[in-house]
Amino acid sequence: MAHPERATFPRVPFKPGQGRAPKLTPEIHELFVNTVKQTGRWTAAAGRCALGMTTVYAWFAKGRTQRPGQPYRDFWDAATRARADFVTMAAARHHQLAVGGVIKLPAMDKQGNPVRMHTDECKTPNSCRCEVIYIDKVVMPSERALEFELDRLDPIGPAEEQMPEQPGQTRAEIEAEGARHIDLFYSSVKVLVDLGVPLPQIAPPAIETTAKKVEEPGPEDEK
Repeated sequence: MAHPERATFPRVPFKPGQGRAPKLTPEIHELFVNTVKQTGRWTAAAGRCALGMTTVYAWFAKGRTQRPGQPYRDFWDAATRARADFVTMAAARHHQLAVGGVIKLPAMDKQGNPVRMHTDECKTPNSCRCEVIYIDKVVMPSERALEFELDRLDPIGPAEEQMPEQPGQTRAEIEAEGARHIDLFYSSVKVLVDLGVPLPQIAPPAIETTAKKVEEPGPEDEK
């Protein structure tokens, strides 16, 4: 005997051969793709369609194996194309804001709603689809946005900046390198002397100058 406070529901008999209807319906397909066009995110689109990301990734994997024209393949192609369109639009707008210029933006009222050009036939001004009025807005160049673009598009600097940094030498290493240079110079001079080259040709005299040597004062001058 059933409890009087518990509600009883009729049981639906299971019919052999009757499977569950597929989740990927044309309505879900359209809602998912349109959300990706607006946000560029899989998670936001899945949330609006009441889907889990595991299901979405499974549909993507299935779509990559199907031929064009099949439902999951069309879903995969449309979703990836919508995300690429969003990234392209966002990159173009970011570059426009970075370099500055005149940008057309929708006119907004005090409540933040777009101002529309209402027609005489418009009976619902608050929820109509009349044409939005756009105005020209001057945007100054953004130094931070330009630096961000350069770091992302050209992260590798000039060739001289790609050279690995040389570790600093210790004093002992510097002295050892100097001693090797002196030994090399001494050996080259010795070879020239052995060959009979005169010393004036090996070590030319110092450069003559017009300056006169200052004579030091002697004892008599001090008196």
